[in-house]
Amino acid sequence: MQPNDSPTIDRALPSAPRVPRKEITHLAPEELERFVSTKPLHKPLSARPKPIQTNLWLARKRLGLSQKRVASLLGRRSVSVISEYEHGVKTPPLPIALKLQLIYQTPLGELFPALQSLVSSEVVGVREKRPYIAERDKRLKHLPDSEKA
Repeated sequence: MQPNDSPTIDRALPSAPRVPRKEITHLAPEELERFVSTKPLHKPLSARPKPIQTNLWLARKRLGLSQKRVASLLGRRSVSVISEYEHGVKTPPLPIALKLQLIYQTPLGELFPALQSLVSSEVVGVREKRPYIAERDKRLKHLPDSEKA
């Protein structure tokens, strides 16, 4: 056999029986749905969450701390996660957020004002949709402190 005489799809091997090609069949859209997922593999850029505005950078600068120092106080080696928290790309988990509150000596609501506003509006929305919660809150406000517990 010469180098260019290698078998191809069109030419069958001499020892192999010739197999007829299958005809191409077209599937109806409902049949095609079984084989093809219509869900996108990733979210479009417009559907990805936008960065949340934080005051972490301001709080750090006010105390004169570097990202490296804050990272070491949090027990991290890399400053990249600090940058992501400051730019709002990542939201720190609660234990880290509480540590940041202690490091910066600033309440969480001031460190994350956008998140504070979002959570507040969600709570107000739930109270409006469920009036029995608002009624219970009103009753609790009128009780003496000894009876609230």
